[in-house]
Amino acid sequence: MQLQEFCALAQQGYNRIPLTKVVLADLDTPVSAYAKLASGAYSFLFESVQGGEKWGRYSIIGLPCRVVMKAFGERVEVHAGDELLEAHTMADPLEFVETFAARYKVPALAGMPAFFGGLVGYFAYDAVRYVEPRLKQSAPPDSLAVPDILLMLSDDVLVFDNLASKIHIVTHVDVEAGASDAQLAALYQQATAQLDTLATRLRNQSAALSAIDVSSTTAEEQLAEG
Repeated sequence: MQLQEFCALAQQGYNRIPLTKVVLADLDTPVSAYAKLASGAYSFLFESVQGGEKWGRYSIIGLPCRVVMKAFGERVEVHAGDELLEAHTMADPLEFVETFAARYKVPALAGMPAFFGGLVGYFAYDAVRYVEPRLKQSAPPDSLAVPDILLMLSDDVLVFDNLASKIHIVTHVDVEAGASDAQLAALYQQATAQLDTLATRLRNQSAALSAIDVSSTTAEEQLAEG
């Protein structure tokens, strides 16, 4: 995408515009690319499957996301790194999910799969209480403090095209309403530099999966008691 097209999309009201760079996937697999670039919290790797048995065309890697939305019961929080941006109390956090997603207007990209970035995460088992009010009264105490909903906003994404042996590196640019031509040009330059950086890291960085710290909240004595 050239700067002129980027500016045109911004003028059309799109406030989250993806820029892409294509590189060959001859030396990397989705797992090795994930090991190189996606170390850290709030990242993901999706593999597509056809018919439940055959690998699909696309593999999608989400690099660590900065903005994360969480819901704990009726409390909804939006975080950016370690900073709490928003906190709300509402009976139906699912409504907030809809309004949060609607904030971002993203254009479609030709030649890309339907998903190349957006909100990724989970709705936990207890999220059913948001749609079945009768279950709210039977909710057990939350001793783990695990979010009922957790959604990450994808910033940088790698889309492996396993058929064409190519990797589409995608970075999303947030554009404020009324941004000037100079501001748009600066955002464009920052995004293209980020694409070049990711491509260089993918080419030069050796894959090394970090050690996973596995711990338990159950004491050894409790396990022995069964």
